[in-house]
Amino acid sequence: GMDPWAMMSMMMGKGKGKGKGKWSDNQAKMAPPSKKVFVGGLPELGSEGLSTELNKKLKEHFNQAGTCTYAEIGRKGTGTAVFKTDEEALTATTMLNGSVFDGNHVLVVSAWGKKPEA
Repeated sequence: GMDPWAMMSMMMGKGKGKGKGKWSDNQAKMAPPSKKVFVGGLPELGSEGLSTELNKKLKEHFNQAGTCTYAEIGRKGTGTAVFKTDEEALTATTMLNGSVFDGNHVLVVSAWGKKPEA
């Protein structure tokens, strides 16, 4: 087998320094559109500010609507939340649209693929 240190360094090297953020959003990409929601109104983080802490916070926020399996905030203040079922995703759009995240960000939550007009 592989020695644990090699495994560790591989794990560590995964997400950092790619600049594209590919590692984080494949889960969101793989999810069927019916189970995802589009999230707008998030803090604009730029590529430097992307944070797993905030992603975790967002996931907890969306857990109010059902079982949120994955949530992420992108660089431009938009994000994705993925749910276990289509129903939960639908609930999130009605329940959490207009909700306040992290103190002062009013979220726009809409069905995937139906991006709101800016």
